Amino acid sequence: MLLRLPLTCVALAGSLWLWGAGPWPAQAQTETGAQEALQTGAEGETGTLARLRARGVLLCGVSAGLPGLAAPDGNGIWQGFEVALCRALAAAVLDDPFAVRYVPGAAPVQLRELAAGAVDVLPLGPGNSFRTDTDKGVRFTTAALHDVQGFLTRREGGAASARDLAGEVICLTPGPGGEQGVAEYFAHAGLEWEPLFVATPAEALAAYGAGLCRAVSAGTARLASLRAALPDAEAHVLLPETVGRQVLGPVVARGDEDWAAIVTWMVHALVAAEELGVTSANVEELARGTEQLALNMLLGTAPGAEGGLGLGAEWARRAVVAGGNYGEIFAGTLGEDTPLGLPRGLNALWTQGGLIHAPPFR
Repeated sequence: MLLRLPLTCVALAGSLWLWGAGPWPAQAQTETGAQEALQTGAEGETGTLARLRARGVLLCGVSAGLPGLAAPDGNGIWQGFEVALCRALAAAVLDDPFAVRYVPGAAPVQLRELAAGAVDVLPLGPGNSFRTDTDKGVRFTTAALHDVQGFLTRREGGAASARDLAGEVICLTPGPGGEQGVAEYFAHAGLEWEPLFVATPAEALAAYGAGLCRAVSAGTARLASLRAALPDAEAHVLLPETVGRQVLGPVVARGDEDWAAIVTWMVHALVAAEELGVTSANVEELARGTEQLALNMLLGTAPGAEGGLGLGAEWARRAVVAGGNYGEIFAGTLGEDTPLGLPRGLNALWTQGGLIHAPPFR
């Protein structure tokens, strides 16, 4: 039996269980962002970069309030892994990491907005897959986060394995993986289960907290974020089983290859900075010039460092200055010393047993 939870039902459930995570970002921001995003660049200029420069602000489609990924802090300042990617991109393109307007929303809506030009980029859009890569409206750029889909449930329920969720209701939120991975897992095990579809992280927490589902299934980064938002986070656990791998990264509208290249190489620059030992603490010193050609190319002091991106020679230096290299961004938003507590795992550099790597800067 497939259940799709009405919004009114979720709102009622949420009112019955006060989980204390505070208000979620207003979805009304989307309409304003969509109207402003349709501005064009100066006369004679076309493309995303021209429109962005004319507007003076990057429109970034982010998750709907997921701590560690994208959510306002206590002072109303957006923080998280997605936010850090947006700031690095704004720094590279506009020389201002804070020239960003964050447009929160659910994945299906964001994809339509992106294809229509209402936002410039989704920093962690739906994962790279056959469907995403062949969509005529949007395109995946490059990997920024390797994730796996898992399950979040209560410790006190006694579930030590996903098999213990047989016959139970499991909440599913929009995003990569979704129902397919869970359905395949239980079908392979010959077990029954019941999906409950919700539209946003807030609704997932409300439904889960009110006991409408025994567990939530999503990527482990999302699940860790949801758990961190709970007032009794230690009472909830991520089960050991995973039901699919997700390769997440920036998604842009199809048809503007120049913009896709800028977004792709911004991520590569953050990774290359970690590989080459460039950090937020030493980037300015190294930008004065070194004996390493790769470093000089990355930081804009070697001939030809500008490449064909049209951003000036120091675009990558600006991206790193905005929030550090890839490792610094991961550690400060998702890592083991944050409320999410995620290990690097697959997101370690390839030289350290992970999958993260960048093409050479030469």
